Amino acid sequence: MNRLLREPSSSKGYNTKRLKSLESASQHGMERMQTVPAAKRAKISKPKQPVTKNLIMAPQRKFLDELDTSSKSYKVKVNIAEKGRKQESEKKILYQYIILQDDKKNRMKVTLFSDQIDAYKDVILFRGNYDIANALIRPLDA
Repeated sequence: MNRLLREPSSSKGYNTKRLKSLESASQHGMERMQTVPAAKRAKISKPKQPVTKNLIMAPQRKFLDELDTSSKSYKVKVNIAEKGRKQESEKKILYQYIILQDDKKNRMKVTLFSDQIDAYKDVILFRGNYDIANALIRPLDA
């Protein structure tokens, strides 16, 4: 069955086009698709070494005696053995010290300064247990 399609033209008349039936057009399209060879798939080589999901190293569980100023990726389970009062240094700097203790009874002194004291006031509690990871470690200026 042929159909007529009328479209307005620029000369104020109509252009007439003949359309094939939808069935014959779709059959012709299917035949054409079958005759076109399928493209070859690109071969993706498998990696020789396994790909890791997480490229960033997870912190390793350590004890306080294993840490030093070069420690970067670590995690320590500690409890708060002592929590000092706010104090002011000779240079008029406000500070507070905290003594951490791990399961092997190793101890480390932590110092909070100025705004840190109020920020951690209700977070770090005496006799509380905490996991501390990747904190900056600096030598004590004696």
